[in-house]
Amino acid sequence: MRRANFLEQGHYSDQKQGMDSLFANDDRKAMMSSKHMSKFLDDKKRTTPFDRNRLSAFVSRVIGKSFLAQRREIFHLQRSIGLLSAEEYYYYRLYDSSRFAMPDALKFIGLEAQMRILSQCSMPYWYDIAHDKVLFQIFMQACRFPIPRIVATFHRGRQMPGAIILRTEAEIRTFLRGYREYPLFGKPFDGMFSLGSARFEGYDPTTDELTFSSGVSAGVVEVAQELATFSERGYLFQEVKHPDVRMLRVCGDRIACLRVVTLLNKQTPEIFRALWKIPAGRHIADNFWRQGNMLAAIDIPTGRVTRVVAGFGPNHREVERHPDSGEPLIGFIIPRWQEVQELCLSATSLVAGLGMQGWDIAVCPEGPVIIEVNVGGDFNLPQLATGTGLLDERFSTFLREGGYDPGRKSRRTLAALKAFFRA
Repeated sequence: MRRANFLEQGHYSDQKQGMDSLFANDDRKAMMSSKHMSKFLDDKKRTTPFDRNRLSAFVSRVIGKSFLAQRREIFHLQRSIGLLSAEEYYYYRLYDSSRFAMPDALKFIGLEAQMRILSQCSMPYWYDIAHDKVLFQIFMQACRFPIPRIVATFHRGRQMPGAIILRTEAEIRTFLRGYREYPLFGKPFDGMFSLGSARFEGYDPTTDELTFSSGVSAGVVEVAQELATFSERGYLFQEVKHPDVRMLRVCGDRIACLRVVTLLNKQTPEIFRALWKIPAGRHIADNFWRQGNMLAAIDIPTGRVTRVVAGFGPNHREVERHPDSGEPLIGFIIPRWQEVQELCLSATSLVAGLGMQGWDIAVCPEGPVIIEVNVGGDFNLPQLATGTGLLDERFSTFLREGGYDPGRKSRRTLAALKAFFRA
């Protein structure tokens, strides 16, 4: 059994097809070789850094678009309603005129515009419903929506009604050794991007070790020491949900969430975009930024998968079959799709302070189950999945009716941009 870090961590993705140098800077090897010393948890989402000069040279050499033409297009997109950055120009491959004429590129929305839109179409005091997983759990349970049960919580002061209360490192050790219904899924109260999450598969009393879905094993003492660092942020343990048998055949025994983006326009909910986040390799988490994971566009009326992609920039490519199972992805019909839609529309109406919502739904044997809601969700996911920008007539109407002012900045924009394209 391998012994390594047991919590899901950020990392630098290895780019395929000889494209590494397009994203790397001279420090990349040192950054990749550095170890996370003395802790199991890496606390930052780390994406591959962009090297704009090398990307620009690649586009000039391979696509045949001159440096000046690229800069003109970037300048135009930066001043559009989508406020796209130079990095996003390359991230979405908007330099490829065979795929994107300028009117098509202008429909893409960058992260800066995303933050402005979400801050203006949402009431700030509703954010905690989405960002605090225990608060969200209490709210969903009170409304009788299906959601995985929280078994135990660790926090120096807070607790979840009906769950085991853990306050100390010693209590974490006792819980992990004594629990009899493994597997368990663990994550921070305020977790994002699946950082800090882990699937605990079981406990071996002969070695006093826990095993994890990644194949890692670790002693209870060292696991408890790491989890004890969450005394202020909080850490929860919840029951593991299993996928519908049709999805299990494709992705294995792990949850591959549907991301259903809804709009609450004049208090009438509607489904705006739908996609399927598909994990691959050893990942238990379905986040797209993890190397090898994929995104599938879903036709809303039918629940049919119409397009599947992996990677971004020059590595962005369409996929037809799951790389692990070999099962076909194009044409796959999402199980219980009508129930998924009804669940999301019902839940959207209750989170009335968020004008745009991104629901993560697991389709299980017993039916669709809510995993979490996001304030809008990252716009890059549906834009990459469909290959089209969000700024269609429908979304333009939503912004206009909501009184969106593109000139009003969000205070969160700079920090979000740095996190998204962190080098």
